[in-house]
Amino acid sequence: MLLVTKMLLMGLEIFPLSLVVLSLLTFITTYIIAVSQKHVTPYLPYISDTGSKSPESCIFGQLLNISTMLGFLGQACDTSAPSSAVLKKFKLSFATMYVRYKLVASMVNIDSTRLHLLNKISLGFGIIAAFGMSVVGNFQESNVLIVHLIGALMVFGVGALYAILQSIISYKMYPEYNGLSICRIRAAISCFSSICFITTFAAAAAAGKNYKNDPLHWQPEMKGFAAHIVSTASEWLLAISFLSFFMTYIKDFRKVEIDIAGRVSVSHLDDCTSDYLNERSPLLR
Repeated sequence: MLLVTKMLLMGLEIFPLSLVVLSLLTFITTYIIAVSQKHVTPYLPYISDTGSKSPESCIFGQLLNISTMLGFLGQACDTSAPSSAVLKKFKLSFATMYVRYKLVASMVNIDSTRLHLLNKISLGFGIIAAFGMSVVGNFQESNVLIVHLIGALMVFGVGALYAILQSIISYKMYPEYNGLSICRIRAAISCFSSICFITTFAAAAAAGKNYKNDPLHWQPEMKGFAAHIVSTASEWLLAISFLSFFMTYIKDFRKVEIDIAGRVSVSHLDDCTSDYLNERSPLLR
């Protein structure tokens, strides 16, 4: 009960924290179910292998969709309040990547055009990676393999680019806006995730050359098993590195406040707005 109360009193940091907890819960739950149902072998399968068949695929897809929302789901907002303002507890629902984007946009000098551009590009990568997570959950490899693989590339490949760009942004914000230690931590995680991404797909290609049977039931005596384990272990480490990267946002999110600014463009809700009028609009219709 105390834990629930503390979570209800949390601010925007609840989003990266919830993303990490829910993702780990998804992976562990579907692994246990898939192994108990003998849908996969216990020898460290791919994460998506544990959500390939029913009933675990239903849980896998649903929880990943929720994680996608926590990864990115923004609302139009007004960041006129100073970023160092005391957080109003659990005031709004924002998602991890969007809050990070608004945090950087609010703190950095408006003249820093390159940094603002990097921030926008990073947000775009974040949207793609988050959408890829939903694709992975909804298009199982046993049903639509090519779409599933595209989603995996979006999550892991574009996600790695997101981490790299955010690490660069952190360095560019030093020393005015953040310390050096967080820059080094994010840089180390992003480099590690990039290595894991390359290893995952390279080892998978090597293992695939030697094995053409059911990819969900690898056994130690099979040819290519070692390369397969290297690939799956790298994927698990890659996922954990992403979650670790989001955990570095928790401390920052405790110190940011974002408000929604409502603007009504009509005096009566049955009236039409005049947004379509401009200098080229005819005076008489």
